[in-house]
Amino acid sequence: VEHGFSMPNVIPLSGGRGRACSALQLDYLIDDTPQNCVDVLADSSTRAVLLVDAGDPIAETSARRLGIGTAFDINEALNVLVQATLARENPSLFERLRKLVGWK
Repeated sequence: VEHGFSMPNVIPLSGGRGRACSALQLDYLIDDTPQNCVDVLADSSTRAVLLVDAGDPIAETSARRLGIGTAFDINEALNVLVQATLARENPSLFERLRKLVGWK
């Protein structure tokens, strides 16, 4: 709420995230595990943001090749979500954000 999201959620799950994201009709998922982000890509239309270590360019590049967005910390990830929310009303802005973050 402090960052402008009326209903922020943390949902602890064991196993895959993709079906849960699909069932909940989530727009975005932030996760620190590459496998969970890949699962989301495979089983839902939810856009994933992977939290990567700043010193791990391979993880960042690999995620972006798959169409998974990346962020170095939760503040950056939340900023991506704020920008994505604003960009919904401006398709060209969303297109720039998509390229910046790495979503396909």
